[in-house]
Amino acid sequence: MKILTDSNYPNVHFSLTDLYLDGGYTGIYGLLSLDQLKENTITEHEIDFSLSFYDANEKLIGTAFGSQIANSDYKPTISTGEIKVVKAGESGDFSNYSNVKFKVTKYK
Repeated sequence: MKILTDSNYPNVHFSLTDLYLDGGYTGIYGLLSLDQLKENTITEHEIDFSLSFYDANEKLIGTAFGSQIANSDYKPTISTGEIKVVKAGESGDFSNYSNVKFKVTKYK
């Protein structure tokens, strides 16, 4: 499992665990993690992200959007040191991707 990181947010990581097609929609499950920046500090954050999928020629197939709250019935934030199952998705078929890039679109 490849761990993806946005260079602007080196403490936020994403690993794609499943990609599925549902009609004309691509759904994605993954693991979102948040490292501690300072020793012994735990903070809560809201994180939204995008996943851009590329073919073997580095042509963009499409971009899916997700959030740490998309699969959370009990807590709308992610804590430092936590790993959380998250969802993303968008219309289109991204299943023939060769590369994926992770970008944090909201961090507060």
